[in-house]
Amino acid sequence: ALDGLDGLTHTEATVPTADGAEVTLSVFRIGAGVGPAIMWIHGGGMITGNRFSGVRPYLEQILKHGGTLVTPEYRLAPEHPAPIPVEDCYAAYAWAFEHAADLGFDPQRFILAGSSAGGCLAAGVALLARDRKAPQAAGVLLSLAASAALVQMPAWTESAATLPSSSTGTRNRSIGTRRCTVAMRLALM
Repeated sequence: ALDGLDGLTHTEATVPTADGAEVTLSVFRIGAGVGPAIMWIHGGGMITGNRFSGVRPYLEQILKHGGTLVTPEYRLAPEHPAPIPVEDCYAAYAWAFEHAADLGFDPQRFILAGSSAGGCLAAGVALLARDRKAPQAAGVLLSLAASAALVQMPAWTESAATLPSSSTGTRNRSIGTRRCTVAMRLALM
């Protein structure tokens, strides 16, 4: 899954959670300077997947632009029901902020990202950080794999371009996915 990504260093860290368990994080990095960072939270309905699921596009951006990527191995349902997955991700988020200097990233350039269930968890982490008065991410990138795949289909983009913005949100979704890509690139600059 990580073939062709030469130049990245991969380390792992174990982070304690609020309930006394531990979460494993993968930390990918290129370069020695201080740069931006992304915390990627995988999708999978909170019942499947792992910290490497869906991570490749973000690793490619790290290779291209530099920076750090942190991805947690949160515990999955049904064995670990809510709020355990979001609390695991929050523990990873708080740990990453606390160790920003060691991980080589600027905490002012740290974004949360997730797709599908991972997007829900990223949003939950952002809300927990706000409510707990913790450091805030520079941005939150929430995406759905289905909409990203549809936008790549010519029939979808042609029909979306002809629809008014109010037409069931189709055009807005198409444009929104492009904005997410732009937001990720801006955070990495």
